[in-house]
Amino acid sequence: MNIKKVQKDIDSCRFCFMCRHICSMARVTGSEVVNPRSRGLMLSYVLRGTIPYSADLEDTVYKCCMCGCCADWCEGDWNPPAYVQEARFDMVERELAPAHITALRDALLKNGMIADPGEPVLASVENSDAKALLYKGAYPDAQIERYFTQAAALMDRAGIQYAYVAGAPSGFAQLYRLGYRQDAQRVARQVLDLAKAKGVRTIATLSALDAYILDLLADEIGCKNDFSIVPVVKMLMDAVEDGSIKVNAKDLSVTYHDSDIMARYLAMTDKPRSVLSRLGASLTEMEWHGSRARTTGGLLLAAMYPAESAALVARRAAEASETGAQALVTGDIEDALLLTGKTGQETLTLIDVIGRAAL
Repeated sequence: MNIKKVQKDIDSCRFCFMCRHICSMARVTGSEVVNPRSRGLMLSYVLRGTIPYSADLEDTVYKCCMCGCCADWCEGDWNPPAYVQEARFDMVERELAPAHITALRDALLKNGMIADPGEPVLASVENSDAKALLYKGAYPDAQIERYFTQAAALMDRAGIQYAYVAGAPSGFAQLYRLGYRQDAQRVARQVLDLAKAKGVRTIATLSALDAYILDLLADEIGCKNDFSIVPVVKMLMDAVEDGSIKVNAKDLSVTYHDSDIMARYLAMTDKPRSVLSRLGASLTEMEWHGSRARTTGGLLLAAMYPAESAALVARRAAEASETGAQALVTGDIEDALLLTGKTGQETLTLIDVIGRAAL
């Protein structure tokens, strides 16, 4: 069983209620089944052979947005998302994943994304001097064209030589989170081989989730030291800070939304605020911000459990609106897509804000 690797976390959580009130899914569902203590208790029964893995464990294993709030809150440094992930691997290996989860896997393997890919819009960029591969990820071209085009333009301004391959393999991050580790490793290897074929050691991902999961998979595959894998937004923030991108400060009243991946998995909370200050933005914080920021759940949860996703997005949008800021800014394109049109504010990514200020 994969969950044996995280038995200490499971056993430490099973009788502890200390993060019950902070669990994102428990808050929006009102269900005790989906909080970390209940997950730990049920999986401890599985570990001890008291109950088997079965389809009845769907809520325990899958109704989790993996936001990491519980792990961030934990005084004992235990990690509930880790045992949720390992339990998903176990469920998939036993062919017990729910039908709607296997349907998502089928879509990812067919199209490289969950959504209808639509017509291709973005063309490949060949560059024999490329130092980085700009990676779009599992998103339809039409959905993220604005962010991609702006990121590419800013890389040009910063003097970062890059290549882009239209139609590159994608979906490894979503496959991994759903529990399909072997599928995820296969797709990730294709992406890493593509970077190697282009002669680059840096992969700049449009999505923070892709950067985080691809780095994990590179480690599992055994080539972690061969590549630097970073969200493109970090690369652009670095360019603002080191002067590679010259900016003209613009007055803008903003509130900043920290995404799960950037804040709790990549520990990237101070840099976005520092860059916003350089760009002339005046920041009004939401009550829950930084590593304690409330989650939107991400686009994968929206596909898995739409009602719960909508509730999480509405809760976060209300917090943003209450600040009275002109614009909601986030470093994560997934959260930008989920929050756009929900707050009564202009929703921008850090890429947008940097682009507006760039000289």
